[in-house]
Amino acid sequence: MDMNKALSGKGKEKKKSVKQTENTHDEEEGGPALAANVNSINVKLDRIVKQMEEMKQGLENLREETNRKLESVNAGIRTLEERADEVEEWSTEVQEILTVSLEHQRKLQQKVADLEGRSRRNNIRIWGLKEGVEGDSTTDYVDKLIHKELGISEDIQLEIQRAHRALAPKAQLNKPPRAMIVNFLRFNIKENVLKTAWRTPLQVEGNRVTFDHDYTTEVAAKRREYAGLKKILKEKRIRFQSLMDTLMVHWTEGVKIYNSAQEAAEAIAGERVAGAEPWTREPDDATETGGSTQVDEDQEINVRKFG
Repeated sequence: MDMNKALSGKGKEKKKSVKQTENTHDEEEGGPALAANVNSINVKLDRIVKQMEEMKQGLENLREETNRKLESVNAGIRTLEERADEVEEWSTEVQEILTVSLEHQRKLQQKVADLEGRSRRNNIRIWGLKEGVEGDSTTDYVDKLIHKELGISEDIQLEIQRAHRALAPKAQLNKPPRAMIVNFLRFNIKENVLKTAWRTPLQVEGNRVTFDHDYTTEVAAKRREYAGLKKILKEKRIRFQSLMDTLMVHWTEGVKIYNSAQEAAEAIAGERVAGAEPWTREPDDATETGGSTQVDEDQEINVRKFG
C-alpha cells in the first residue's frame, strides 16, 4: 500500500513537471507575439493621439479663423451702422433742405404766376374768329372789329399795342379757330371794351364771337374745373359769378365764394340747390359774358355787376 502511494505520488509529480514544462514552453513561444501586439497597439495609439492632436490643432486653427472672420464681419457691421447713421443724418438734413426748397419753389411759382397774371392784365382774348379773317394786319382788323361790331365811337382811340393768334398750331378744318390775343396800352380801355363785349351778342361770319380776360394757364385750368357745376347752377337758374379762379354763388341766404371745384361741389350736391330761389336778370343789368375757353356753356349767365 505504501508502495502504491509512493508510485502514485511520483506519477503526480511527473505530470506536474510535464505541465510546468509545457507552460514554460508556451510562455517562451508567446512572449514575442505579445510584445509585437503591444507594440502594434502602442503604434496605433500613438497614431490616434497624433491624429487627435492634429484634429485639435485643426479645430484650433478653425476657431481662430472663424474668430477672425467674425471680427471682420463685426467690423463691417459696425462700419455699416456708422454709415447708416451718417446716411440717416444726411437724409434728415436733405429732407429739411428739400422741404425748405419746395416751399421756396412754391412761393416762386406763386410769384411767377402773379407776375404772369399782371403782365396779362391789359390783354383780352377773342374767341370764335375764323382763321385768316384778320388779313395782313391783326391789329388793324381788331381795331375795326371793336369799333364797328361793339359800337364804340371812332373818336375813342383803343391804343392797341399788339394783336396776334394764340401761339398754337393753326386749327384744321372743322376745328375751333385759335383765340386772338389783344394787348391794350391802357387798362381802363381794355376793361371798357370787355364790358361792352359782354353786353353785346356778337357773330362774325356766322360764328359766335366772345371776349374774355387773358388768363394764365393755371387759372384757365382751374376755371375749367367749375364747368360741370356751372351747368347745374345754370339749369337751376341760380346766380353765380366766375371771379378769376374762384366761384361766387348767390344763395338765398347770402353770397358764398368757393376756392375749389370740390368745395363748390359739396355745397351744390346738398339740398341747398333745391332751396335756392331762381334769379331773374334785370334788363339794365350789366353782365359779364364769355369764359376762359370757347366751349363754356354758361357764358350768358356768368355775370358780374358793375356799379
